Amino acid sequence: MYDKRAVGWFLVITFGITWGVEGVLLAGGVSFEHVPPVFLGYAVAALMWAPAVGAAITRKVILRESLRPPEARLRLRSRGIGCHERSLLMQRIFYGMGLLALLLFSEGGSGSH
Repeated sequence: MYDKRAVGWFLVITFGITWGVEGVLLAGGVSFEHVPPVFLGYAVAALMWAPAVGAAITRKVILRESLRPPEARLRLRSRGIGCHERSLLMQRIFYGMGLLALLLFSEGGSGSH
């Protein structure tokens, strides 16, 4: 099962970080009306770290657990995958993610510029 107290603290910490950063920006007079969309993407990407920070704080401070649980490790060796196959797998995953990003975020055909 899961610990309801830990989930509650995780949500409080994560939303607190996110809303705190946004509140400081908005209280400081930052307006997003005339900001180019590419910079808004960077702002959103910076705030995407809030759940990771919230999870680390919850795990370390609230639950008093290690940040490196043994059950979270990827064990490719036990499945019969050697070093060469593992490097090829990682390379294909990297190229696949790059291709996916290119397809999702491309602006269209060559005549659209």
